[in-house]
Amino acid sequence: MATITDTLVVCPSSYDTTDYQWRHEENLDNGYTPSSSTTVATIYATTGRNAETWIYYIFDTSAIPAGATIVSVACTVKARSYGSSITTRTAQMYSGSTAKGSATALGTNANTVSTLNVGSWTLAELSNARIKIYGQRGTANTTATSHCLEFRGATLTITYSYEAAGQDIFVKQNGTWEAVDSIFVKQNGAWVQVDEMYIKDNGTWKS
Repeated sequence: MATITDTLVVCPSSYDTTDYQWRHEENLDNGYTPSSSTTVATIYATTGRNAETWIYYIFDTSAIPAGATIVSVACTVKARSYGSSITTRTAQMYSGSTAKGSATALGTNANTVSTLNVGSWTLAELSNARIKIYGQRGTANTTATSHCLEFRGATLTITYSYEAAGQDIFVKQNGTWEAVDSIFVKQNGAWVQVDEMYIKDNGTWKS
């Protein structure tokens, strides 16, 4: 067996259709984009004093192999509020209904990309990874219908390691067998790294 380290980079692919609160929404699928995007999903704020508005966008992390060990998790988001009545605006990562890391305050600039404090994650927690975009009105202009949250996208980056089928290669050095990470052969006068190696086992070539 060999230990492989790899990275998965994903953006939202859906949103929660049961746990949300808004007055109206437009183009929510515009949020299925990375944090570098310029497309806009608009979530119009619930009216009323101190009224809350939120949406959960969901990440698909099913490409991570079963049994993998999570090395690191990072998330960036491009989102903002529009309208003076929204006095609190945050983004935060969740695993299902469990908050992860801490909430990050969002601004009002449409082009600002925020890096979230995501905390630590297990593979099981990442199977239900989502980001919550949240806003709360204050006590002024609480019926303004144009005030909203704008979500332009998010990028979730997960580095993980896993055991892959294969055999380690050993060489004898000073009388001791040592595992090596790379094998080079000389080709046309230059040393070239070998991508794959075969050995003959009982008359059959095996990688």
